[in-house]
Amino acid sequence: MTSQATGPRFALYCTPAPEHPLGRAAAQWLGHDPFARTETLPGSRLNRWVSLTTEPRRYGFHATLKAPFHLAAGTSLQELENAIQRFTSSRPPRPIGAMRIGTCQRRRSSPAQTEAIEN
Repeated sequence: MTSQATGPRFALYCTPAPEHPLGRAAAQWLGHDPFARTETLPGSRLNRWVSLTTEPRRYGFHATLKAPFHLAAGTSLQELENAIQRFTSSRPPRPIGAMRIGTCQRRRSSPAQTEAIEN
């Protein structure tokens, strides 16, 4: 089904605060601080990194809570903001616990592969 909606799209994202260690680390990973709107890598490194991070740099480090959408006909931005405010104020914060950064593994390595990787 193809959408015929026009006009601006909206989305809901979660991002670490600029001063949070994860926010600072993400700005270094991407080579761009979206809050300060500044580059975070020296010129020589930045030139090589930009081609790899063009799309992520556009949005910054974030989690998408609601993918981009058009407002329903007759709905204003103020109504959207009010609905989000009502929703978030009616629910308690949910701690996510300790964070662990690692790699995703699709299959288990055989002992021979593990030995080859470790050596």
